[in-house]
Amino acid sequence: MVEELANPERLVNGNIDFSFLVIFLLPILLIIFTYNIRGYEQDARFEKLIAIQCGSIRKWVFIRFLFYLLLLILTVIGFVIAVSIMNNAIIDYMGEISSLILLLSSYIVFFGLIFYFIILKSHGSSTIAFKMMSVWLLFCIIIPGSVHQIASMVYPVHYMTDYLDANRKETYEVFDLPNDSLYFKLLDVYPDLAQTQYAQNNSINQKFVRNAISAIVNDMNKCAISKIEDKNEEKNQFIRASYWFNPVSFIQNKWNSYISTDYYAYRDYRIEIQAILDKKLELLNFEAWNDKTVSKLTYETYLKDLKVSLD
Repeated sequence: MVEELANPERLVNGNIDFSFLVIFLLPILLIIFTYNIRGYEQDARFEKLIAIQCGSIRKWVFIRFLFYLLLLILTVIGFVIAVSIMNNAIIDYMGEISSLILLLSSYIVFFGLIFYFIILKSHGSSTIAFKMMSVWLLFCIIIPGSVHQIASMVYPVHYMTDYLDANRKETYEVFDLPNDSLYFKLLDVYPDLAQTQYAQNNSINQKFVRNAISAIVNDMNKCAISKIEDKNEEKNQFIRASYWFNPVSFIQNKWNSYISTDYYAYRDYRIEIQAILDKKLELLNFEAWNDKTVSKLTYETYLKDLKVSLD
């Protein structure tokens, strides 16, 4: 399995994911809507007139700012619900959709609070816009990029060389093994195989060689993948430790977990496939070594064990 296409590649293909729009571009839209609140009045020098008419600048700014904040929140909620309805997921995934809406609303409010206090503490539209863009750059570009760069240096990209070695060099070595060596390696994978009918002779029949090699290589692959996942988990823990000052990465990873597109969702998917493959190889070897004749009932049992539905 390859990694998911990154956002720059999506842009080239004319296809961009919704999470990128909300997490990275929505704060810019909020800046465009709100940077001239109070700043324009300060530039035009009639802020005091508004203070006289409204009684409180803070209250006037809050009402205007709240309008744009609610507009963005309702727009995002509308898009999420619309996509859920189009994909017939509104009922089956109500919990995930509700969590996602709450997460996105909190994210917008997070930036909204920062921008609101910037408006109150700054003077002039240009100053407000500059400070808002600086905040966006800090949280959306500089901090996530720095954390990613540090994580890449501490935990370099794993090129899965262990897995490739297991599929190439070590696999070729298995093919070159004599039958008796294959037999003992197969017993390391399936110790109970020694109790089968053909195993009593302590030798492997030539027609069982293919099944034995597949099982041995599969076991080597599992060992290699286990080491790779341990290193990936260390990197994940490092990034997770940065959440307290890296909210954008937290929101993005949390979003992916709600829609089952994060690292752990793909890992669980791979584990599910691996479990079916393990079961298939186990059936192939044990049934062959027990010289079991396959009937229709036995075949249906195989399909049930492998979680394949009958038409």
